[in-house]
Amino acid sequence: MHSFSWPDPDRHARLRRSIRDFGLFVPLLVMEDRSGVTVVAGSRRLEVLVELGASSVPVRRAKAPNAEGLWDLLLEEQLLCGPLNPVEVGLYARKRMAATGEDADAVARRALPRMGFGHAPRRSA
Repeated sequence: MHSFSWPDPDRHARLRRSIRDFGLFVPLLVMEDRSGVTVVAGSRRLEVLVELGASSVPVRRAKAPNAEGLWDLLLEEQLLCGPLNPVEVGLYARKRMAATGEDADAVARRALPRMGFGHAPRRSA
């Protein structure tokens, strides 16, 4: 699973109210392969849409050149909703390293500046 968010307990109820009252502002992010379509970002939005009885779901198709590109895309998608909390930063780094084979230094150089940690992040960050 690509999710690395750590929402507070009331997040689902707020998301449900928002989608019910105002509609979906950010389409789901999907990738296609030979086996079909996979939701790579927006599983919680999809869950709420299903609960609300939606007959169709708006999506954006994405293409990632490699595993690192997919995780860059996932980070940008998450940052559209706001900054990550410390738990989410840790989950992102751990899941990205497991999926891509990158070490902590590579993740620090590539991802931490996007999260607002400056231009010369340290591995320990």
